[in-house]
Amino acid sequence: MAKKKLTLPQLMMAAVMAAILIASFAYSSRRNFPKGVYVGEQFFYLKSQTLLESTQKNQISFKQNDSSIDFTLVFDGNEESANLKLDGDHITITYENGLEIEGEWTGERIIDKESEMPLEAALDEVTIYSPGFENPSAQYSSISNALYLISQNKLTRRNSIFTMLLGIAFYFIGALEFLFPETYHFFLRGWRYERAKLSKEGEYMEKLGGIIVMVIGLIALTGIFIS
Repeated sequence: MAKKKLTLPQLMMAAVMAAILIASFAYSSRRNFPKGVYVGEQFFYLKSQTLLESTQKNQISFKQNDSSIDFTLVFDGNEESANLKLDGDHITITYENGLEIEGEWTGERIIDKESEMPLEAALDEVTIYSPGFENPSAQYSSISNALYLISQNKLTRRNSIFTMLLGIAFYFIGALEFLFPETYHFFLRGWRYERAKLSKEGEYMEKLGGIIVMVIGLIALTGIFIS
């Protein structure tokens, strides 16, 4: 792409776009860099060595014992305890309300010992109610998988670094298209035209395309709507 000097309006717009990118990256760093674990659609950040938190009303704390791990679960302000025991890949989780889950870890989720089905399916037949759990079956399957991941310190980031870098790349491409619509449009294809010049309508369409690409980039960078 040929070098082209920025006009004053373009410089001002470039400064605004740079500020948006910096602010988005700062937000993304706070949101996506700290590790944690998903429980359903909620992400619990590791706040200390023994505490994960989504909000003050949604927390998971734990204490390591000689042969098991005791968990304290707080969802929407309602507290429940659970105990997790491991024997190789075999997992036993006993909840305060009497529910006991036995299964094997497959690398992605717990498989029910009896039915050999994922907990999401195995718990469909279990009728449980705990305050704050709108969908008990789905919640207990998600919680159980999360408790195992916590016990093994297999935490993850809310959004992958690759997706964030891809978002930055998309944002830069969109910014170039917006600032230099004509140069961008004819880049590597100007040889097809005798008089390579966009109409005003063509410039507006290129700029609109640049805005759309920048929005896609910001969504990928911050993880909003996708994680």
